Amino acid sequence: MKMLKRLLSCASVMLLMVVTSQAKEWRGIVPLHSTRADVEQLLGKPNAKYNRYDFENEQAEILYSRAPCTEGLEGMWNVPRDTVIQISVRPKNLRLSDLRLNLSKYEIVKDPLQARTYYMNAEEGIRYNVFEGDREDDSQVLEVYYEPTAKDRHLRCPDSTPQVTKAGCSRTKQANSSLPLGDPCPTIEIVGPTGGLCRRQRVSLTANLGGIDPRFKPTFKWSVSAGTIISGQSTSSIEVDTINVDGKSLTVTLKVGGVIPEGCPKVETYTTECSKH
Repeated sequence: MKMLKRLLSCASVMLLMVVTSQAKEWRGIVPLHSTRADVEQLLGKPNAKYNRYDFENEQAEILYSRAPCTEGLEGMWNVPRDTVIQISVRPKNLRLSDLRLNLSKYEIVKDPLQARTYYMNAEEGIRYNVFEGDREDDSQVLEVYYEPTAKDRHLRCPDSTPQVTKAGCSRTKQANSSLPLGDPCPTIEIVGPTGGLCRRQRVSLTANLGGIDPRFKPTFKWSVSAGTIISGQSTSSIEVDTINVDGKSLTVTLKVGGVIPEGCPKVETYTTECSKH
């Protein structure tokens, strides 16, 4: 019986991929056609903070419906609860030129205030958020959004069509598409030495930021519950003297400013227990 259930489940996933072959799927997941159960069958539970999936070359966040036709992005589609409605992927090193896109199929929306350009294909349900460098091969892909396709517009709830609202944005091509709201927040991670923070007298910690516009410079404010910051305050890396921390719990706190949108987490902590041995 277990084998039969497994075969039927695999068959349903394969059928889903065939039926939605015109959509841009990510790792076998298609917005409005995949569910939380499908995602966890393919990827397991989220393995990173804020319910994100962290892979070698990218980090992803999956947005699910809360209920059909309710307030907010999670309710703007007439689909059951826990249906995938958007997948946002942050590549760790991807340039626009690497994608080899046929840009004639894309609507292009420029945001000069943030030096970003959005490349959108409503038919396929794909959107690229790109930081434009001085040269074409410098254009860095900050986020990739997998969204409902044009064929799924009949599932949109009445009066729930979000439009581009950022000041200074301009369309360079007319099309029946829109720029969905609710871009995910940047990520903040504190990386310390492997094997424990307190086994050395002096240790280094580094802040890794994801989803940050390269044009803007973040500010860093560090603090520690024990020990002493001896260098690096106001930078992305600090050195901490832990010589007198034995037997205590050490918490390192970082507040990032200048680049974090309102409503997004700006503070991250790193905690470790320091043994007396």
